[in-house]
Amino acid sequence: MTIKDPLLCKVLSALNLKAHQSVEVTAKQLRVKTHRVQYARRALSERYGLTSLPFINYGRLGVVSYLVLFSLRSDKRRSQIIQEMIKHPRVGWLGELAGSFELGCALLVTDVAQVGDFFQSICDSFGDVFSNRQIIPRLTFEWFGRRYLSPTTKQHGSLTYSARDTIVSVDPLDLKILTALANSRSEAVQSVAKEIGASYPTVIRRVRRLEETGVIEGYLASIDPEHLNREAYRTLIQTGTSSRDAAARIRKIAEDDPRATYFVEAIGPWEFEIGWELESARELSAITATISGALSNRLVQVQVLNELSDLTWSFFPSELVVS
Repeated sequence: MTIKDPLLCKVLSALNLKAHQSVEVTAKQLRVKTHRVQYARRALSERYGLTSLPFINYGRLGVVSYLVLFSLRSDKRRSQIIQEMIKHPRVGWLGELAGSFELGCALLVTDVAQVGDFFQSICDSFGDVFSNRQIIPRLTFEWFGRRYLSPTTKQHGSLTYSARDTIVSVDPLDLKILTALANSRSEAVQSVAKEIGASYPTVIRRVRRLEETGVIEGYLASIDPEHLNREAYRTLIQTGTSSRDAAARIRKIAEDDPRATYFVEAIGPWEFEIGWELESARELSAITATISGALSNRLVQVQVLNELSDLTWSFFPSELVVS
């Protein structure tokens, strides 16, 4: 079901990086009546599954996000393997892909050895099932969101995770709150407090501290791109250089194009990653040409993956992420 109501698209755009913004502020920003914003938010939630998710800066917690791309050697136990991965406490995202890899996942770890532990746990249960595997540590992840909903509006800022950030001290209660916020469909702090068995004043105080220290960078509006008549793609880019100029050029491509939803700096077989939500796969040819043109004097390899479906996704799947 595609969103066609212009009001719903405008409200969704206003909530892009400010999903916790009040109805009154949104109404003033869009110059519409408050009751119309209330209607739009309710419709987006009930009809299209709009949720508000905390954007967590893993770097503040000493956590590194690893993008793992792979295929499976056999389809015989595919569903069982996938379910085992979904249940794993360090898997923040698992999705089906089209392209050179069948599946991708985001592993959240505090020690690189935990990446090996993850694969070993799967192989202990199912044997040597992985093929064509690539592991890519992410240094930064910058979320622009769905600027294409209002391409003429200048969006200020983005939500950013950086592995280089100073670590903030947190305790088990903070981790419970982060897990509940990231996995609850309710935006209300009262619901989170009830879920974890803590008082509302305690939880709201902890949430504000997590926001002030940058552990929670902000709140993004999450909705399936199919409702916007878009398909999700990612381009993996290798330049063969560690030049900061190359990084700036690639980032500018993502920053300037409203179809780009995020930008990643990484180390490993791919140095950069850009996420896209496109109306047609035909748009990829021009995007690839733009990337190559921006780095014409350097070796450039671009690989395109189509994200078919998200099997699980959470910014903070488990309290065990920080351990």
